[in-house]
Amino acid sequence: DAQESRGLGDVYKRQTMAWLRVGDNINTHPLMSRLVEACDYDHALKNEALGIFIALATSSAAHLTDYVVEPGLVGVLAPGREKQLMDVLRAATLVENYKDEKEDRWLYKLKNDVEFVHMRSKAEVEIDRDRTRDRRNPELTIPVRVRDGDQCRWCGRTVNFADHKSNRGGTIDSLNAHQESTVETLVVACRGCNSERKAGNEDFELRSAPMFPYYETSTINFINTHKSVSYTHLTLPTI
Repeated sequence: DAQESRGLGDVYKRQTMAWLRVGDNINTHPLMSRLVEACDYDHALKNEALGIFIALATSSAAHLTDYVVEPGLVGVLAPGREKQLMDVLRAATLVENYKDEKEDRWLYKLKNDVEFVHMRSKAEVEIDRDRTRDRRNPELTIPVRVRDGDQCRWCGRTVNFADHKSNRGGTIDSLNAHQESTVETLVVACRGCNSERKAGNEDFELRSAPMFPYYETSTINFINTHKSVSYTHLTLPTI
């Protein structure tokens, strides 16, 4: 239905965008103190160096380079100021020289600190993109939801696919990290179990698909009116 579609769209936007977080307490973080000292208490220089650091981090996050940036990017962002700014950033341990062994080139690697400036890794973004692609593919999700109904295949509790916030919300979970997904590698899961599995908790045992699946009325309406029904040939009896 419309509410379910809007929710999936919101999830897609959140999960597929490159993400950069600047810490709430960045001004009092020990790395900021190091930067002030490296700038010899020249606060204009400190602000300029911090600005270029965040600009480099933003570019790295956008291009999924995992904190590694090209030296030429500094010239693009701070022409004529490259040497002094990189000298103070290195002195503050915010940047270090990084050898790309494959291409035999020296690059820069930015400091990774979750409380200072932190970005999502390329691997995290790509698996989220694969996850979102699977969830938006009705040739996969409709058969999975028909097979499993509105019940988590991990804990067994009922789920609601219109709930996009609580642990009882319905999600599509993967048994193989969304690699070349098929109907057999995807299951219905509650948001709580799905989140715990994503966090690395492996203490879960997959339940068998229910012999008599339970469906919310909203699920029946969603599946029976979905345009994909014409080629999946799957419908549910109305209550």
